[in-house]
Amino acid sequence: MINKIGIMQGRLTNYKINLLNPYPKFPFEEIKLAKESKFSYIEFFSEENLNKKNLIWSDVKLKRLSLHLKLAKLKKISFIDNHSIKKNFSKNLDYYYLLINQLSKIKIKLFILPLLGKSELKKRKIENCIKSLNDLSNYCSKKKISFAVETDIDFKFYREIKKKLPKNFGLVFDTGNRFNKNKNFLTDILKFRNDIKHVHIKSRNKKGENVSLYEGLVNFKEFFKFIKMIKYDGYFTLETSRGKNSIKSAKLNLEHLKKCM
Repeated sequence: MINKIGIMQGRLTNYKINLLNPYPKFPFEEIKLAKESKFSYIEFFSEENLNKKNLIWSDVKLKRLSLHLKLAKLKKISFIDNHSIKKNFSKNLDYYYLLINQLSKIKIKLFILPLLGKSELKKRKIENCIKSLNDLSNYCSKKKISFAVETDIDFKFYREIKKKLPKNFGLVFDTGNRFNKNKNFLTDILKFRNDIKHVHIKSRNKKGENVSLYEGLVNFKEFFKFIKMIKYDGYFTLETSRGKNSIKSAKLNLEHLKKCM
């Protein structure tokens, strides 16, 4: 498991340190920092508001990115699109086809769609969402990219709609978000066991704020016991707090996680 730990883009920079996850000012420098900090990959992202300077929209920058990742021996694992939080994804499919096409150019293995905020799954609009999810799933398959959604829906609702979902449909299990919704969230791992494709690692305090793993309330030793029970063999992305010094915080969070494993 240790060689399957990555970090979210923007978490290894002190740029706009007061923000949880800004797009880095110098994204290529972060690749070097990820290698030095002993992460195996960076999970790249697109922002809630469209940023045309994001390297994902430039073919020239994508080629440069591939070269930097190769030299640093970092894996190309995942990309998450936060645009869906502010824009309903089912009304924005052309944007996603374009984005997925860009991801295919650098052979990203997994595309993650957060079904949160404006794109949250709701029973009264579920049929339209399922059709759109099928469309995106099929396009990902065509481009040889795995597809997963980040959602906090409970297992009862998920079980109701699962048979209507794409065959390659999978979930991103977010420890911090699940904890905020249900303090006894670890049993959810057993319920969703066959559908968990990827894991986001973060912890929360009593106020529900994202904090360092060693200061938060999520019990990661217990978490990994459940992960081993379901024989999960995927990747773990740290979405942890940057604190006052992003690199120092990232290294401390990584060490804490390794101890819990």
